[in-house]
Amino acid sequence: GGLPAAAGRPPVWLRVCQRTGPLDQVLHRLRAVRGISESLLVVTVARALLEPLLRLLAAAVDFAETRIFFHAFTHDRRSLGFHGWDTGVHRLNSHYAWGLRLVLEEMGYPYVATLEDDLLPSPDFLDFH
Repeated sequence: GGLPAAAGRPPVWLRVCQRTGPLDQVLHRLRAVRGISESLLVVTVARALLEPLLRLLAAAVDFAETRIFFHAFTHDRRSLGFHGWDTGVHRLNSHYAWGLRLVLEEMGYPYVATLEDDLLPSPDFLDFH
């Protein structure tokens, strides 16, 4: 079962690839989002570079309850059933499908606000979710 969204706020799903910048800016801007402390921040990480990402998340995220999950299947296209001609789009799509399934089905939320590691949220990001 899932966790109920506090105060009617949806969880925020932050999809992260293998880069710390501009993720650092996204996290800084998330801090200023109205109601963020009432939401669960669900971070899904694809690919490698885990240690720098974990250090950044540990240092920067003290404004919301946070859960971190690793999309381990994206390191190898063959594990997804793809071949050499694939460009990475399939891995990206796989991460999207996996992350949405995680939050909506596994965690049981009826909806989720989505964000990526290179999209800067505005202070009213959650006002319309």
